[in-house]
Amino acid sequence: MAVVVTVASVEDCDGARLPLSRLGGACKKLRLIWVDGGDRGQLLDWAAKHRSCRPQVVPRASEALVQIVMIRLMLRRLARA
Repeated sequence: MAVVVTVASVEDCDGARLPLSRLGGACKKLRLIWVDGGDRGQLLDWAAKHRSCRPQVVPRASEALVQIVMIRLMLRRLARA
């Protein structure tokens, strides 16, 4: 799991490129990226060209909230296994 929270002056596309470019061959199943409602046109184009994932616009959320939600999701999946 990777979470990046930036200041409002950083475009979504610029904020997303760094962690996504660092993934390399990892996370081959990554299909969804949550972004806020900022300018996402460039991010859509970049993600389609460089990754097989798509951005989904969500309401603004803090890094801690995203981590809590993802932990709950992972725990549910582990409990089923």
